[in-house]
Amino acid sequence: MKRFFAIILMLSVALTGCGKASEKAGTEKEKNKPVKVENKTEEKEEPKEQRENQTKIGLSTELKMTNSWTILDDYSTQITKHSSEDDEDRILLATSAGKDKNGEVLWDDSNEWTLAVLTKDGAYNLFSQRVQLGEVFFEVGTSHAKGGSKEIITVYVFAESENKIYNYTYDEKEDAFVMEEVFSTSKEGGYTDKRYSSR
Repeated sequence: MKRFFAIILMLSVALTGCGKASEKAGTEKEKNKPVKVENKTEEKEEPKEQRENQTKIGLSTELKMTNSWTILDDYSTQITKHSSEDDEDRILLATSAGKDKNGEVLWDDSNEWTLAVLTKDGAYNLFSQRVQLGEVFFEVGTSHAKGGSKEIITVYVFAESENKIYNYTYDEKEDAFVMEEVFSTSKEGGYTDKRYSSR
């Protein structure tokens, strides 16, 4: 238990400074509209439940953030079949918290958070939640599971009531990300490692 909290503490310290904030300008009306992305392919179905702790997330024409949101991290990679060396995917982490005139983020007790993979054909809205008294971080690593190595996006949610860890891997055949909640802890119920829970 001590080892887990030490790892979480190290991750939070390492990830705290991992983003450069930027914000798109626009009129007040434009700032509150969801960002639309051009989709050259068919709209995918809404997420489908797989196993108890897995969900598929398909390509969407809408990015679940507005122009008034603050982008905390913008990471380029080739993770989907829509990308190439000349046109990489972008992993965006954004929050509804605005910024003051000095560029400092104005945090509230509760903020909306979105983590999305933006491609030339649309967006995969991987994580979209309101977080109470907390923050969200992500990292991109490599999974060496059966079928070879592939990139994996791990999201860490640190909130007042509970902490969660999600893994997102891209399934090229389905053209969708598979989300798996691998860890959850709450004040009431202790912690659960979802990877080893009984089904």
